[in-house]
Amino acid sequence: IDRADVWPFRERLDAVTRTLGRLRIPHTHGRVEVKVRRADAYAGALKAYKKLQLKAWRMGWFVKFAGEQGLDAGGLSREFFSRISVEVVDAAFGCFVECPSARATYHLADDAAARAAFGDPRPWFVFVGRLIGKALLEGHHFAARPGVVLLKHMCGEPLGFDDLRYLDPELWRHLRGLATMPADTLEDLDLTFAIERALPPPPESDDDDDAKFPWCLAATHLSPFWSRSYSRPAGGEPSQPHCDDAKRTLDALGCRRMVVGHTPQIDTGINACCTDTVYRIDTGASAFYGEDTKKEALELRPGREPRVLSPAPRFDLF
Repeated sequence: IDRADVWPFRERLDAVTRTLGRLRIPHTHGRVEVKVRRADAYAGALKAYKKLQLKAWRMGWFVKFAGEQGLDAGGLSREFFSRISVEVVDAAFGCFVECPSARATYHLADDAAARAAFGDPRPWFVFVGRLIGKALLEGHHFAARPGVVLLKHMCGEPLGFDDLRYLDPELWRHLRGLATMPADTLEDLDLTFAIERALPPPPESDDDDDAKFPWCLAATHLSPFWSRSYSRPAGGEPSQPHCDDAKRTLDALGCRRMVVGHTPQIDTGINACCTDTVYRIDTGASAFYGEDTKKEALELRPGREPRVLSPAPRFDLF
């Protein structure tokens, strides 16, 4: 791999072909017959995805179109994958959109569009990814030619700022202009990049302490002191967008985990969520919640995994 960028194209192609050949299961060890209707090859592919085990995807497929006598010597399979690929790259399908910088190349649809099309889009992306992998394994053409950004993801290559030009050329051009602009000119633009949100008006109160404390930091779901995004529901998993937000926060800070309070975990005690990256430690230990709540603490020691301490040890979180 570390020499691939200096190899001639033919050597790179031969290397890929040899690698794929080692993955393929010989016809003598089994094959799969895929029977589909020519007008709806996609439905046949979806049925295969739902029924076939992973091993079967490495076997040879012999495609048969319903109501036709043709035998698959390679041509029917090529047509099968060609028909599917045309359908899945259609913008109406919901997985891909055409790259604005290069026609007939595609990148993944954004989250909002994918959710509108599928609800939970992840199984569908797995399905399409498996189809692309199968076409590559068998040497068939697939119309979903990946754009540079998607191709880098597929190859595990890091993305950089200049890759933005393949997704949003205009935004990339403007940001590049800002990055190369003289400092005094940039300062004259008075750019703050601020985001403003309207907060509800503060409640009427006769308490002087309430007047001294900024309302935006008090009882509102937008307040960093009040948010319960990572702790609800108690004892259960927060929504995926909230877990994604937690991951972005940890990545930005260079941290592996965070500890949060403020939402009592009365029934479960201290627990972790979002793939054990967020620890919820509020057990309702104050007198307000009574005497029967769990008395627990989270032990954090260098070189060791987090551990829950209680009068009667309950469990390790790992």
